[in-house]
Amino acid sequence: MSLRDEIVDGMAENLWANAWARHVDEHRCYDLRGAEVTEHMPPVPKEADAVAEKWAKEIERRNKASLVQLYDRAMSANVSEGIEIGRRSTPDAFGWSLAYMASGAGVSWFDDNAEFDLDVPDHSSGGDEADLMFLAGERCEMAEENPPCPECGAFNEPRARKCANCGEKLSK
Repeated sequence: MSLRDEIVDGMAENLWANAWARHVDEHRCYDLRGAEVTEHMPPVPKEADAVAEKWAKEIERRNKASLVQLYDRAMSANVSEGIEIGRRSTPDAFGWSLAYMASGAGVSWFDDNAEFDLDVPDHSSGGDEADLMFLAGERCEMAEENPPCPECGAFNEPRARKCANCGEKLSK
């Protein structure tokens, strides 16, 4: 696997982990208390890979550099600042950080690594992530027992007759 592929895979894993965890949190279909999400989530779907690739290309375009070149700059910045290169500086961690930064999650590569010039797009409006969360709902094993509200997409208690979010009558 190429270095670029490792970075993009980290982005895709982050996007899917967050979408699936948000679905689980709303749907209450899986107990993640005290769990590492990536150890319990379904495999990363091709749709998350596609979003990660789209975001990666945008990062490369904005920075006029490949992800590999950006990662090399990140490692050079760490060396210049005397920051030990460890598990928070891997290509996978770089990908996770890029996805966090682009999604507006508040987590940054620069939390654990040296600063360097990096322009990351703002995808905090959540369109791609909402699509992945919807996909997580479609793949949920409890989808038939507790489907989302047909009007607004919110999940409700399994025995609810009306949507707690929009008031729409739920058909069960």
